[in-house]
Amino acid sequence: MGWLMWSCQLLCLQLVLLHSLSFALLVFSTSHEQSSALLHFKFKQLFSFVESGAYRSCDTQLHYPKMKYWKEDIDCCTREGVTCDMVTGHLIGLDLNCSWLYGRIPSNSSLFLLSHLKKLNLASNDFNLSEIPFNFVRFPSLIHLILSSSNFYCQVPFEITHLSKLISLDLAVNGLDEGVLTLKTPVMEGIVHNLTELEELVLDDVTMSTVGPGYLTNLSSSLTLLSISVCQSHGSFPENIFHFPNLRTLELSGNYLLTCSFPKVNWSSPLMYLDVSSTQFSGEMSDSIENLKSLEHLDIRSCMFIGSIPTSLVISHSCHI
Repeated sequence: MGWLMWSCQLLCLQLVLLHSLSFALLVFSTSHEQSSALLHFKFKQLFSFVESGAYRSCDTQLHYPKMKYWKEDIDCCTREGVTCDMVTGHLIGLDLNCSWLYGRIPSNSSLFLLSHLKKLNLASNDFNLSEIPFNFVRFPSLIHLILSSSNFYCQVPFEITHLSKLISLDLAVNGLDEGVLTLKTPVMEGIVHNLTELEELVLDDVTMSTVGPGYLTNLSSSLTLLSISVCQSHGSFPENIFHFPNLRTLELSGNYLLTCSFPKVNWSSPLMYLDVSSTQFSGEMSDSIENLKSLEHLDIRSCMFIGSIPTSLVISHSCHI
């Protein structure tokens, strides 16, 4: 009996060791493949050493070509801008914000081999009026996609709406120096119907002139931030968005033909930042705005409101008007 128990324990130990070895080999193989993909992306992607408007939002100390300093002989997970899962070894984050990337990302770029990516930040680079690659759909686990101020052009691809796990999507354009990025109605419909986990949507300076504001009504109720300033949005902005239960930031400024009035009753929400400046918002300045106990910033310049701002907001030290 003792011999049988000893044999079972030995077999269990062998199985554990075999599993550990297999897992280690898998992690090593994964790491090697990821490292090769990153280095290939580095060697194929152009860099710009000419000042671009896309770099204006960059901190001077963080504005340099990160990939230029990637070395071949080190673990890819230790390279700047790279985040890996500590258990699986999968590369899950790539932050190349303000990294002097230049030119088009080709559809066969090795970047798209990083299939486990959860966060991708390519903000404040200069992709030289190229289109946003439709191959971002090859990142099925992506939860954060940040492409703001990167000089993309043409239309937002519908394929982005297939990234159903997205929590934040930032496509904001630097309107002073970049080309025109357009979001069409089918893409907005896809965002509404497919991105049900979305918490942050930033589309500043993206042309949305053909998208009726009514589509925004059905955005995820998880939304905490909605920013669509200077989008050529026009028509009636849906009042129900003011009642979204988690919305903290609402930025609508610069949409000169956008109309609406503030809710007159039962307006209580966690809004902290509200900017409707340079719109055609109008009507009585409702006392219900006093119910926004968390409000810290209110901008209603160049609107058509009548009446005065509630005294409680004017004298509040926590709310900037």
